[in-house]
Amino acid sequence: MSFSSLVFLLIFFPAVTGLYYAVPRRCKNIFLLFASLFFYAWGGFRTLPLFLASMAANYAFALLIEGTRQRQGLCRGIAVCAIIANVGLLVAFKYLQFILKCFDAVSGLSIAAPSWALPLGISFFTFSALSYVLDVYFGAVKAETNFLHVALYLSFFPKVVSGPIMQWSTFQSQLEERHCSIGQFSDGLKRFIVGLAKKLIIADSVASFADFIFNRTEFTSLSVLLTWFGVISYVIQLYYDFSGYSDMAVGLGSMFGFTVDENFCYPFISKRVAEYWGRWHITLGTWVKHYIYTPVFRALNVKNRRTGKKRDAKICDYLALLVSWCIIGPWHGAGFHYLAYGLFYCTFIILERIWDNYKKKRAKTGRPLAWNPAATAFFSHCYFIIVMLIGQMVFRANSLTLAAKQLLAMLGLSGNCIVNDSDAFYFGTYLPIILLGIFGALPVVPLVKKKLAGWNGTSRVLLGALVHLALLAVSLAFAVGNTYKAFIYFNF
Repeated sequence: MSFSSLVFLLIFFPAVTGLYYAVPRRCKNIFLLFASLFFYAWGGFRTLPLFLASMAANYAFALLIEGTRQRQGLCRGIAVCAIIANVGLLVAFKYLQFILKCFDAVSGLSIAAPSWALPLGISFFTFSALSYVLDVYFGAVKAETNFLHVALYLSFFPKVVSGPIMQWSTFQSQLEERHCSIGQFSDGLKRFIVGLAKKLIIADSVASFADFIFNRTEFTSLSVLLTWFGVISYVIQLYYDFSGYSDMAVGLGSMFGFTVDENFCYPFISKRVAEYWGRWHITLGTWVKHYIYTPVFRALNVKNRRTGKKRDAKICDYLALLVSWCIIGPWHGAGFHYLAYGLFYCTFIILERIWDNYKKKRAKTGRPLAWNPAATAFFSHCYFIIVMLIGQMVFRANSLTLAAKQLLAMLGLSGNCIVNDSDAFYFGTYLPIILLGIFGALPVVPLVKKKLAGWNGTSRVLLGALVHLALLAVSLAFAVGNTYKAFIYFNF
């Protein structure tokens, strides 16, 4: 069940919201759990037993870790088993077919891959489960004795399919002590409407053109200009699709009294790749930093037994980044282009850190680099936009081979022309919505709110209500008139 589907908008959401506020306070968490399981079962009933088994297993792992804390070896062994069980589940359902296909290509054998249905949101609930178990192991939190609380954390319907990836400690603190005022409910509803508009009005409007560009085996017939325009259209689609989902998740959480983590913060205003990844899919970056980068860095940055000196912190940093991105890329899907996607961004982040270290070294020697700040900001932003567009092209490509072909076409190296006669049609059709998307991705709303701060309170509230009602009306019109398009991150 998608947040943008009519079933959710006209039946599930009103019914669940109304009943949630009708049931007694002590029953609200139980009601949300059953509503979340129903929501999950609607889109993946066959994998619901597996989802429930995963909940029970992680609940048990955490209790066992807590109970054996005084026996370090056994405690560590249970934690390792928990990691193997969760990662093994992810590998079996998401990567096994790809692994067997690669093995067959190398060995010449033909091993039949199991045709298992991919559990809905498996990447997200696996990372959430690992977050809970590892936090218990590291002593950051105590194991939860109430199974219903753990089950609700893992299945909470606003975030179960595509995040945000909330940490257990953040969610747990809101299970018993949360309140939802009229103002908070209103803010949540408005946030949900904005997310719905992002998805239906902008993301779905450019989806067909992005598919037209990417779902092909040759790019020689496309002009250089159109290939770049196609990549831009996909980036707009991806941003409004995923940030729209995240907005709806935050809004829904708010309407039930929960504060759900933010996932985006105007990523396209970045001037560096590292800054971009601090603004794009924020909860994934936070998870990887906490559970992969930091442990790997600490494991590498230890004293050498022979010399008594620690390894170079810069080298440890680069290696930890490499390990992190070798996980971030394939986490999105099974395919060499996902690994290439991760390594591509990793390369530029490491190069940026090397450049930063060089500038610091120059500054220490009294020879700082003195460049015009405005020119530096402009060229830095241009550098970032080009790198980001190529990176997202690799992400969307259906294979590494097709990504290479498309990159050659983007550079004019596949025998294609710079511009051709058909470009005018596509630009005339999609340029207005692309420009609207670019404009909306900039921090315009905070500026408007700042300008409206001096208005009379009643006028400001009335204007906001009219704007959101208009967005809702247009979104519902799109929902009725358009062909249904699932959220992109449902695939991951």
